[in-house]
Amino acid sequence: MGPFGGIMIECGTNQPIEKVLAVEDAGKHYRELGRIEDEKANRNIFEARNKHITNTVTIDLHGQHVQHAMNLLKIHMMICICIPSVLLRVITGCGSEGTGKGKIKRSVIELAEKEHIEWREENSGTVALRLGGPREYRFLEHESDSDQVGNFNID
Repeated sequence: MGPFGGIMIECGTNQPIEKVLAVEDAGKHYRELGRIEDEKANRNIFEARNKHITNTVTIDLHGQHVQHAMNLLKIHMMICICIPSVLLRVITGCGSEGTGKGKIKRSVIELAEKEHIEWREENSGTVALRLGGPREYRFLEHESDSDQVGNFNID
């Protein structure tokens, strides 16, 4: 009895080996289709259960010079482009007088408005930016800004 004789006997058939192999190939094909559909269903379930979850990234810019702080913010904004839904919490501090009107905070808000980014003030020293996935930032179009961001040294 050949290598497929057991399969043929088990199936209770005297069909030619080509027919048995065709049925076996069809079974493999449909098993693969089932696996693909199962992965899709699992992904859909995951997305439905987790769509309300927002990734939160916090950066602390208070105490930095304004230009240095803005470069750090722009780098974080570019990194967050790859994340579908992120809340970028920016700690700006309240300014040297403690009035909540510091230079960094004003610069962060101006950048958010220029880039049409939804923002809110969480408290007098924190601004939250809602970044919504892939986008192009206008600050990359300005050569002087992009050079400053591109040549930023993290030392």
